[in-house]
Amino acid sequence: MTPQSLLSLFRKDAERLAAVAAGALAAPVPSCPGWSAGDLTEHVAMVYLHKIAAIRDQKQPDPWPPELGDIDPLTLFGEAYQELSALFDAHLPGDPAWTWTADRTVGFWIRRMAHETAVHRVDAELAAGDRTPIDPELATDGVDEMLAVILPAIQATWPDELRSALGDAAGEVLSVRTGGREWRVGFGETGVNFSPSAEPSAIVDGPAENVLLWLWNRAGDSDVTITGSPRTAEVARRALTAASQ
Repeated sequence: MTPQSLLSLFRKDAERLAAVAAGALAAPVPSCPGWSAGDLTEHVAMVYLHKIAAIRDQKQPDPWPPELGDIDPLTLFGEAYQELSALFDAHLPGDPAWTWTADRTVGFWIRRMAHETAVHRVDAELAAGDRTPIDPELATDGVDEMLAVILPAIQATWPDELRSALGDAAGEVLSVRTGGREWRVGFGETGVNFSPSAEPSAIVDGPAENVLLWLWNRAGDSDVTITGSPRTAEVARRALTAASQ
């Protein structure tokens, strides 16, 4: 996806999140146990503030989080969103920024925030009881981001947690298919292999939105099609959620 299309969807989903949360701040978020929609809104605002600092200062924000005083979640979200959106407009996608990957560009954060916002917009809608679809192209790109960007980062940053989550699944291979694309992930003794040669032990397939939300633990097994070993699919999702939630 182009940075322009990602930015457009980022803004659409951020505005939808704020509008939905405004009418349901005290409502529990079923996909984020223990959180209200107000807690969710504050969380996303803090994520935005973190990315503002990462772009502005070109280094990992530290110390974090900042002291913000007594500010209501919707105001905090609105101010953080407006500042981050303006910062994206003020930079080219190739401009430098601190990130937690080898891609140290503003474009990385445009993509990451488009997906962060889409998933949390769904969370807010689940709290309010008013779900709308995720853009299919964005959802397919989100599956790619999860399996090709976030999972390798989990392996690099939290290798012990990942190995623990994988358990005794060494040698198994998961194939994820949606939007005319396929991603294969193999499980090994030391982590994951992103170019497995073996045939898949399990295949997860379905509409891009369903597959994306399944990977983020926002949808159940009944929302996708799982063929082959159910255990392989369960181990994969356990590994993905071990350090990314």
